Amino acid sequence: MVLQLIPLTTEQEIAAFLQNGGNLIFMYGPKCGPCQRLKPKLLEELALVPRLVRMGFLDAQAHRELRAPYGASLIPFLIVFDDRSDSSSESDTDLVANEGEPARKIRGTLQNSDMDAVRPFLNKYLDLGLKDPNTAFDDTVDF
Repeated sequence: MVLQLIPLTTEQEIAAFLQNGGNLIFMYGPKCGPCQRLKPKLLEELALVPRLVRMGFLDAQAHRELRAPYGASLIPFLIVFDDRSDSSSESDTDLVANEGEPARKIRGTLQNSDMDAVRPFLNKYLDLGLKDPNTAFDDTVDF
């Protein structure tokens, strides 16, 4: 499958990303050592997911105001959103949507730079499958 990387810099871009099926946001910082160590490992793992993964990435050092609604006090920070807009699981957290738009559910969040902790998180929330090593990776966006 293909991993699409989408840069996010405003609330409007985040809303559009979620409305168009985005399912993972990676909050990082270009001067954050743990973020820079996690990034290539994260991209490598996500490239093995046997379906399309749309990952938004947000420079949380430059856009601190966009971290608070998600409880991202520290970075790196990962947020996985439900693929369905009508999820009603009591364990999910509502993401406030603009009027007239369906709310997306936050399935899980993780603040950790250790890939050994990130991998089970991705397995749980993205149904990570490591069966197909011939995965395409779209790396046209550099962050």
